[in-house]
Amino acid sequence: LNRRTCGMRSGNGSVPSNTVAALTFQAQITATSGTLTNTAFLRSTETALLSSTDTTAVVVAPLLSLAKVASTGLTYAGGALVYTVTASNLGAAAATSVVVTDTYDANTTFVSANPAPSVGNNVWNFASIGTNVTETIVVTVSVNAPLNNVSYITNSVVMTASGSAVSANRRAQVAYPDLQLSKQVAPSGATPGAWLTYTV
Repeated sequence: LNRRTCGMRSGNGSVPSNTVAALTFQAQITATSGTLTNTAFLRSTETALLSSTDTTAVVVAPLLSLAKVASTGLTYAGGALVYTVTASNLGAAAATSVVVTDTYDANTTFVSANPAPSVGNNVWNFASIGTNVTETIVVTVSVNAPLNNVSYITNSVVMTASGSAVSANRRAQVAYPDLQLSKQVAPSGATPGAWLTYTV
């Protein structure tokens, strides 16, 4: 960090008693390891030199980020849903032993995924995800039919790596057709040998 010198003065060239002044600095970390040391000094004509030191350890670790989007927010029985999962590492170190697990709604059936799952139809293993690297998974499921009294289709995903875990989920509302059924007969009275006409 570079050295900075600041002066504090009031209108008459002095700082009044019982006055507290706060100075705020921002510094961007360029180190990749070790400890950052910052020391502030205060001096005046009347006092000896004062100092205060703060130390901050530089932690190099992965920072997991997980997001999921659905192809639609409104679906129907027999329809298809496409989920796009993005697993990212925003940290300063690679994330290792990464596992992405997708949990499908009980009212859906797995159709396909790109890339193909590592285990079963819903688990993806990545040896590592580097710094500022994103892995994308696209999953297609079909909504079961018939589908009764189900309001939403919910899909959840979890990513674990290096002792950390993040999750995301999406849900789509289920739309049902508004069916109505009625029947009419003519004539309203029936006699032997007559014909009845039914309109459905």
